[in-house]
Amino acid sequence: MSSTKTPFSFARLLALLWKETLQILRDPSVLLVAMGLPLIFIVIYGYGISMDLERIPVAVAIEEPGPAGDAIRGDFTHSPWFDPVFTTSRTEAERLMASHEVVAVLEIPAGFSRDMARGDAQLGLTINAVDAQTATIIRTYVTGALQTRGASAALTSGTSDAVTVTAWSWFNEGAGILAPLHLYPPVGLTTIATLLWAS
Repeated sequence: MSSTKTPFSFARLLALLWKETLQILRDPSVLLVAMGLPLIFIVIYGYGISMDLERIPVAVAIEEPGPAGDAIRGDFTHSPWFDPVFTTSRTEAERLMASHEVVAVLEIPAGFSRDMARGDAQLGLTINAVDAQTATIIRTYVTGALQTRGASAALTSGTSDAVTVTAWSWFNEGAGILAPLHLYPPVGLTTIATLLWAS
């Protein structure tokens, strides 16, 4: 059997558009589903949801004062991304994180200058990882802050890779399960409403 192609017809296109227009006028909910919901999602995802973090509460435990500690203090203080709290002990910094006053702890340990001179110094970074995605973003921000001009110059001291950042993630299993629950009802209601309007 041979098939013949039907030529494109503007008249048929206009007739189809007119039919759909009449359908929308008879049932305005079709217009709401077709145009209203996408616009709502654009507003929510475009303006209401942002993956950028600002004023991240971070405890900086400077157990050994020195040029590196001063540079890190200055960079974190003047950064728009962090709201730093400076302490002189890791114990105090961990207490702040346990009480949810901060979400991360950056530690400059005792003996840091000596280890940096030998080329094997380590900075400790502990992150509250209840939200794994947020923890990853915080780690990226902190690492980026340590690569700024002031901190980077103080931490390298003329040697390449003089300092490494060792990161740990703290995770509260109970909080990790319960934390996202407040997000489920809006998502479920939106999905159900979409299905009902489309049916």
